[in-house]
Amino acid sequence: MYVNSSNKLISQFIYDMKKIYNVMPSSIENHPIYQRVKYLSKYIYDDLFKYLISFSTSDVNCEIPHIILNGKNSFKQIILQALWENEGSVSYKGRLVTGVKSLKVITQLSKLHNEFGLKHSMKCRKDGMCYLYLFTTKENYQKFIELELFLRSIITRGHNKGKEKMYVLKEHFNNKFCF
Repeated sequence: MYVNSSNKLISQFIYDMKKIYNVMPSSIENHPIYQRVKYLSKYIYDDLFKYLISFSTSDVNCEIPHIILNGKNSFKQIILQALWENEGSVSYKGRLVTGVKSLKVITQLSKLHNEFGLKHSMKCRKDGMCYLYLFTTKENYQKFIELELFLRSIITRGHNKGKEKMYVLKEHFNNKFCF
């Protein structure tokens, strides 16, 4: 199952599943602010569990597979892109924040951010939710934009609701660092 508010990301997911598994969705649900795509396939389920112990970051066993953490930068970049497009936000002041419900996973993600030179801080709440806050610097914005970590995602609520995250980020970059 995949849930997102961006039609572009939903379409990309369907395309990727067709390309990798040669299957079409079992169902697509349209809700006011998001879509949910479901696949009912034992083959896909078994294949994904070759790589992952758990799909839920609230599961204590959840972790990013070592084959990715020790693999090519292109794989690491895709993990960061998936994280930021699905769980990341850019505030009306230009603050970049993402989070998951796992200290183990956020620590792994922190290391990936370090590998790409994205400076950040990490904080966890008592309820288990953990966040990465990227520092608002010219270098971080440039790297974030170059890595295309907000390629197709949109803002779902607040001041910039409905705008593409990358557009809003570039606006902040231009306003803060390009005179």
